[in-house]
Amino acid sequence: MNNKVSIRRIIGNVVAKLQLTDVSSSISNMADWATEAEMKIGSRASYESVECELEVKKFRTCLPAGFVRLKAIKSGGHILDVTNKDFTQFHKGVSLSTVEDNSKFIAGNKVLSNPGQPNVHQIDFVPVFQVGDVITISVTNDNCGDATINSFTYIVSPGDGITEIIAEFVNQINIIGGLPYTAVPGSDFFQLIAVNNLINMQVTVHTTSITGAISTQVISRRILPTESSTQKGENCAVVIKEGSENLASKSAALLNDNTYSESSVSNGNNIGGSPSVSKFSIQNGYIHFNAIENGKIGISYWGIMTDEEGWPLVDELHVDAITQYLMWQYEIANFRKGKVSSQYMQWVEQRWYTLCGQARGDSEMVDTQELKYLANMWNQFIPLPNKNLF
Repeated sequence: MNNKVSIRRIIGNVVAKLQLTDVSSSISNMADWATEAEMKIGSRASYESVECELEVKKFRTCLPAGFVRLKAIKSGGHILDVTNKDFTQFHKGVSLSTVEDNSKFIAGNKVLSNPGQPNVHQIDFVPVFQVGDVITISVTNDNCGDATINSFTYIVSPGDGITEIIAEFVNQINIIGGLPYTAVPGSDFFQLIAVNNLINMQVTVHTTSITGAISTQVISRRILPTESSTQKGENCAVVIKEGSENLASKSAALLNDNTYSESSVSNGNNIGGSPSVSKFSIQNGYIHFNAIENGKIGISYWGIMTDEEGWPLVDELHVDAITQYLMWQYEIANFRKGKVSSQYMQWVEQRWYTLCGQARGDSEMVDTQELKYLANMWNQFIPLPNKNLF
C-alpha cells in the first residue's frame, strides 16, 4: 500500500509553480478538483474500502464524507435491497417490528393525517385504607408549553371503602370547571383523560397509609394530531405538508417490490418472500429508508480518504498528476480572461493526460510481494516431469 498525502501539499505545489500570492478563495475549489483528479486517475489506490455506522433520523441519513460508490447497506442481520421505483423519497413505510404496527397502513399506504390520541393516566388503589389516612394526587398538565399544577387531597373517613374514596376524588376533579382533563371512575381505580390530544399530563401520588397503597400508570400516551395542510396547524399540532396527490409526499406507499400480506410476516422481517422488508434509495446526498425511522445502519462503500481536518488524502504516486490537474483547472479562468494563450492551455491539458496515465500505471504496477505470489501461482501450473524419462 502506497503512502497517502494531504492535498495541502498539492495546493502548495500549485502555489509554487504558478507563483500565486493568495489562494484563500480557491482552496475549496482546489479540494474539489483534487478529488475529481483522483477519481479520473481511477486506480485501485485512489479509494479505500470503508465500513462504518450511520445514524438514521426520520427515515434518512446523509451519505458519509468522501463517499464514491456504495457496496452494501446492512441493518442487523439483513443486507438491505435498493428500490428501483421512481418515487422513492417517502420517508415512511411499513414497520419492521410487529404485525400490530401495520394497522397504521391502509392498502399499503401509511396515513399521514392522524387525529392523534389523548393522554390517559390510571390511578390504582389497593385496600385497605384506615380512618385518618391521607391520600394526595397531584396533576401537572402541559398545554403546548402552558403548564399548571393541581393537587387533590382526601382524608379517609369511617366507613370509606375503595369505591367511596374513588368517588370523592372523581367529584373533586370534575367539579372544577376548566380543567384540561376529566376523571372517570372504575372498580378499584379511576382514569384521568385529557380533554384533547394537545394536553400532556404528569401524575404523582402519595399516601400516609400503612395498609393501603396507591399507584399510577400511563394507559395512553399523547400522540399529537397531524394535519394534511400547507397552513400552520392550530395550537401545537404537527403539520405535514402535502404536495400533489400524484407525488410520494401525499401518502407513503411501501417501497417493497412484493405484495404485502400479514401471513407472510415472520419475526417482522420477511414480507412477500423478500429477504428483507426494508428498502433504500439514494437521492441528493441522502440515503432514504422505507422502514427504518430512527437508529443505526451499517454501510460499506468505496471512498476517498480524508485527514483529521477533513481534507482529501491522495496516493503519493498521484501527486504530480493531481498538481497538474489543479493547474489546468485554475488556469481556465485566466484563459477566459485572455491572460494566458491557447497554446499554453493545450500544453497544460496535454501534460495532465500524460501524467494521469503514468500515475494510473504506477499504481497498478505489482510490487515485489505480488510478483512472488504470481510466480508461485504460475509454478503450480507447470506439470511435473514424467518419471519414465529418468
